[in-house]
Amino acid sequence: MLTSALNIVLVVLPVLAGLYSFWSDCRRDGFDQEKALDLLVAGFLVGGVLAFAVFYLGTRQLPLGPHDLNIFSFILGFVGVTILLANKWGWSVYRVLDNLALTSVLVIGSWFVLQSLAGRINIGYLLVGAPLFVFYYLLQKYRLTLLKSGFTFCLISVLFCVSSGVLSPRIVNLIFIGLLFTLTLTVFIFRVRRLYAGHKEISSSPRAS
Repeated sequence: MLTSALNIVLVVLPVLAGLYSFWSDCRRDGFDQEKALDLLVAGFLVGGVLAFAVFYLGTRQLPLGPHDLNIFSFILGFVGVTILLANKWGWSVYRVLDNLALTSVLVIGSWFVLQSLAGRINIGYLLVGAPLFVFYYLLQKYRLTLLKSGFTFCLISVLFCVSSGVLSPRIVNLIFIGLLFTLTLTVFIFRVRRLYAGHKEISSSPRAS
């Protein structure tokens, strides 16, 4: 009983930290705070339904808990509904995706660190979690000056897809990792095209002549 409660806490705390991080970043960027929370709820619902459907179609059984659900299908559903809602509300899709990607780094890093400190210290988990915290801090501090909006999401997503593909090479995982990578590549192409169009417009203006 105590072990089950501890496992729940080790999952809930990183999620709460991630929720606050996303909400705080959206508030800083000037997005509506209530809609930011609505987006998170919609993301969890759509991602959860998609992950549930994937498990049921693959096994014809009901999942016994969150550990049975495919995390990659959940992430794909979450990112997909984030893009749709941000676009519907007239928000910068690229900034929202950046905030979501940073939130994921914080959640994963927090989970590894907490796991490393639960019971006997696990150095392996700590060696993964600590660099993720450093990565999160550096991106939060310098991304606005070093990276255009949208590129933070692309960077984190590509790293996630590559590492996940190596560590979890099951067919069903690779399908959703491949879809997430394709979505990331699409976001990158649209962002580069927009930047190029803006640069071209500035270059062709009378003042630039």
